[in-house]
Amino acid sequence: MSLELLRSGIDSLDIKILQLLNERAKLAAQIGEIKNELNMSIINIEREHEILENIVANNVGPLSDQDVRNIYTEIIRACRDLQKAR
Repeated sequence: MSLELLRSGIDSLDIKILQLLNERAKLAAQIGEIKNELNMSIINIEREHEILENIVANNVGPLSDQDVRNIYTEIIRACRDLQKAR
C-alpha cells in the first residue's frame, strides 16, 4: 500500500472517530442534564473506573492498555467538563 493511500485511510478514520466522539459527548450532556435535575454529582469515580476497565478488557492492541487508558481518561474528562458547563 502507498503512503498516500494509508494516510487517506487515517483521514477517513479520523472523521469517523470525531463523529463517534461527538455522539458520545451528546449522550454525556444528556446524562449531565438528568444528573442536574436529580441534584446528583457530575463526578462518579466508580463509573469512570468501570468505563476504563471495560475499555482495557476489550483492548486487543496494538495500542497498549496504558495508552488506551490515557486516551479514555481524556475523553471522560472532556465529557465531564461538558456536563459541568450545562
